[in-house]
Amino acid sequence: MSNSNKHIEDYLNEYLRIEKPGFAVLIKGAWGSGKTYFVKNYIEHQLKPNNKELKPIYISLFGVSSKEEIDSRIYEAVHNLINKPVSKMTFGVAKTAALIGSNLLGGAAAQDAVSGIISGSKKIGDFLKKCKDNYVLFFDDCERASVDLVELFGFINPFVEDDGLHCVLVADEVAWIDQFKQQSVVQKNVYEIKPSEKKSNKIRSLKFQIEEVNEREKVRSLKLIKEKVIGKEFTIRTDVEDVLDQWLDASNGIDQINERTKKILRKNKTLLSRIISFSGVSNYRAIRYSLLDFDLFIGGRGNKFNIPDSLLRKSEFNELLIADFFCIHYSFYLGNLTNADIGQETPTDIRVAAYMNKESNIDVPATVWEKHSEQYSIIPRLSVNTGSYGKKWFNVWKDWLTKSQYDIEYVKKLISESEWFDKSKNPDLQNIYRWPFLSAKEGDSAISAFYKALKQKTLLNSNEIFSLFYHLYWYAQKGALCETADELYERMSKYVKSVKNSLVYEKLDESSEILQYHSLYREYENKNEEFRHLMENELATVKQKKNHDTLDLFYKNLASKNVETLLSACAMMSEQYGKNEFFSFQKIDVDRFLKIFVSHNPETQNRIRNAFEGRYNHIKMDDEEKKFLEKMRTVVEHKFKEKPKAGKYAITTSQFGLYYLGNQIKKILEN
Repeated sequence: MSNSNKHIEDYLNEYLRIEKPGFAVLIKGAWGSGKTYFVKNYIEHQLKPNNKELKPIYISLFGVSSKEEIDSRIYEAVHNLINKPVSKMTFGVAKTAALIGSNLLGGAAAQDAVSGIISGSKKIGDFLKKCKDNYVLFFDDCERASVDLVELFGFINPFVEDDGLHCVLVADEVAWIDQFKQQSVVQKNVYEIKPSEKKSNKIRSLKFQIEEVNEREKVRSLKLIKEKVIGKEFTIRTDVEDVLDQWLDASNGIDQINERTKKILRKNKTLLSRIISFSGVSNYRAIRYSLLDFDLFIGGRGNKFNIPDSLLRKSEFNELLIADFFCIHYSFYLGNLTNADIGQETPTDIRVAAYMNKESNIDVPATVWEKHSEQYSIIPRLSVNTGSYGKKWFNVWKDWLTKSQYDIEYVKKLISESEWFDKSKNPDLQNIYRWPFLSAKEGDSAISAFYKALKQKTLLNSNEIFSLFYHLYWYAQKGALCETADELYERMSKYVKSVKNSLVYEKLDESSEILQYHSLYREYENKNEEFRHLMENELATVKQKKNHDTLDLFYKNLASKNVETLLSACAMMSEQYGKNEFFSFQKIDVDRFLKIFVSHNPETQNRIRNAFEGRYNHIKMDDEEKKFLEKMRTVVEHKFKEKPKAGKYAITTSQFGLYYLGNQIKKILEN
């Protein structure tokens, strides 16, 4: 694995070998570029193991507003390092340097002020030398201190010049200079907003000019003292490949991320790199937050995963999920996207009107979401260009960004539904959703793919049929298709009836949900709802058959001697992986269920009983289910009291399992 910042490590190693170097080293880089990570990693893996004589003192200047606070942080760092109390009185000598009479450090004023700071910090340096240890001072977050920059450099200089200590400063230099300039602007504005009424504009203008001269003097002072303190500067290089390799490493990666999550992400490391590349920003913090968020989302930090392995076995789906998650969350942490922006698009009719009338120069500003989607348009994602299915993820991402939680059962259901989705089979068909904005060739391919799918009867997912209908019906009404809207309606009605026995059942999206993302649905809502009722009538038979087949499969799996197969039946009962809408717990034939139960050994019976218990750990029992359990308990008790069918002296242990089952049902009912 490469190390894009090895040259900095090598230099620091040489720098620390110099006795009393007389200058400090500045490590700079943008926010989130990995400065802090680099420094802490260097201290732990380079400095401490290889140089026992040097004692690193790491001090963050984030939020400090005075030299007293810096004193205090050095005190705390030394205390933690030597693990024994250090009198704060020793550090109190620096406090005289905190009060600088003039805000403008130019000329003699600058020399006097800096001299005061130096005299205070020099005594801290004397104290450190008395500790008889060789200290290395690391000052991080320099740009996030509220202390004047000239004062800060003046405070640090004695450690370098007089005490001969090694000092490393870490800062976002651009933010540093910007902060300094803002402070100067505020000082100038004092004269503009508070002019004396008794004095002329000429006098006020003169004061303003004097202030600007002082600002230039201050900038000059900053440059001079920086050159006095800093002897070498480095800029952190952010290599995304290096970062991902380190953080997703099985043994030395981010501890908070579960190994299961790391394994999934390692397989998609190239995808993550592409997302970061398309963003145009390599921000360590945003990358780290996104990785930790994904781990939390799939449930990697606990023993019970939110999303089980069985639903993450399809690599194609994983890629789409990871792409969608990271494009959205990385943009969120960069400050480019909010939860309210997700899915917000310009109404289709407005976009189409603008597209069809390019000559009229209709200006349709893109929404934040549209800009976001365009930025990552080359990356296949779940919620973009995947039809009605993809739109279902919008609310998931919104909930997660807003509340850091989501409807786990709903997401499990969504993932289960994704089993039908294979973008590689017919990518042209997916382009129908953005047909007005395709090239002539792409547009023709998309429409041709639709009619080809009808002819070959390969379009079988119920929600996809419905989604394609209301998009194409809108196009037909606008004269975009060769056939009329009525002809399209007739064609698709006949198609649905012809494939009803092969339809992949899926509950059709509610109109309220569709209208959140497809304004074109409303314009012909009556016709769309008419087609919905037609489809639901045909799907009713499909669902009934599916229910019957699912129950038969449940009995078959429950009777299996293969543990994994049997556990799949147990999962249906417990709803461990989400509710199967084709399986109704109350529809179980009690006699058939108990016959299978008694056929198993005690160990397997225990697995089945655990499924019962697991079911009521996360769902609430309704009245219908309560009646079903009471019926089952009665049958169990009756069968247990029947004359034993086997065993010379006692019933079999398998038959005795009915006793435990009855007690468990009783306990469930009582709770």
